[in-house]
Amino acid sequence: LFIDVFEEEARALGGADLAFWRGLDGEFVTLGDGPGDFQDLEGVYTSLMDELGCDVIVKRHDFHCFGACADLAGLPVLLGEMRAKLDGFSN
Repeated sequence: LFIDVFEEEARALGGADLAFWRGLDGEFVTLGDGPGDFQDLEGVYTSLMDELGCDVIVKRHDFHCFGACADLAGLPVLLGEMRAKLDGFSN
């Protein structure tokens, strides 16, 4: 699960990264007040993002935080780290 403050997550990812994320049944969630946005009514994610100094959080399916990056430009690197860790488990 990507949690971020952007609406253009998929554009930050190249085809291979996007396919990898979707292959994990990954989802995108945008914090905000617009249609389809997730409203962080209690400020849990917003506070965490402020504390970490990031605009993007990657959460695992068990809701633990895998990692965070300052902006969407760091997302491909973070996904590369995730892919490397998962490849290590499958070998």
